[in-house]
Amino acid sequence: MMVNLLYLEGPNKKSHYCWIKNISRLVGSQLTKHYGAIHICDGCLVFFREESGLQKHISQGDCQKICTILPEPGNNFLQFKDFHLSFKMPFTIYSDFETILNPIHGCTSNPTEKYTINTHIHKAHSFAYFIKCSYNDSLSIFRSYRGKDCTNVYMKWLIEDVRRIYKDHFINYKSMKPLTVEEQKRHDTAKDCFICGEKFQNIVIDNGTKKFSLAKVRDHDHFTGERIFSILLYK
Repeated sequence: MMVNLLYLEGPNKKSHYCWIKNISRLVGSQLTKHYGAIHICDGCLVFFREESGLQKHISQGDCQKICTILPEPGNNFLQFKDFHLSFKMPFTIYSDFETILNPIHGCTSNPTEKYTINTHIHKAHSFAYFIKCSYNDSLSIFRSYRGKDCTNVYMKWLIEDVRRIYKDHFINYKSMKPLTVEEQKRHDTAKDCFICGEKFQNIVIDNGTKKFSLAKVRDHDHFTGERIFSILLYK
């Protein structure tokens, strides 16, 4: 027999347990706006409106004995950290296929059992893809094809284009162009990183395995050589 207990802690570090006679009445309003009784799994605290749902949950082994614990106040927020993903990708591929629905002729399924009837199959007959370059539109490519074996043609063409782009633009990075007088002034007076918004600080962060210093640096777009300055570097 399982008994649910509520742990209460009072002043002077005094504490005691209380018997929870009806867990649905205790936490029901926190879980759902449903006014009736709910049925809560003692193993994982998932709730059901019908008792049959709870019994099915238990009998089929769906309960993993895992309870969701909410984060503590102060740590209960999310923050975007992948700032490198906020930059435009140098090349982006958009592709699309057109297909024909061909009917499937097969044997009849067993009507006494659950089954899914496959009535048609998609057969690709044409495709088109567009490789968009974000910094030089003359490098963008559009290709289309209609005919037999189009899936193999698609893979062949796309692999050839990607390999050529990698060889021509990803292997040999361009050097950074010198900063202008105005850009150098902006860099010298900058107080925070224009990407993440963090303040530049002359401190060292020790995470136990590595030490990081928050430094103001200059960087550049390796595809165009354009300057990207006043950014925060963890090194």
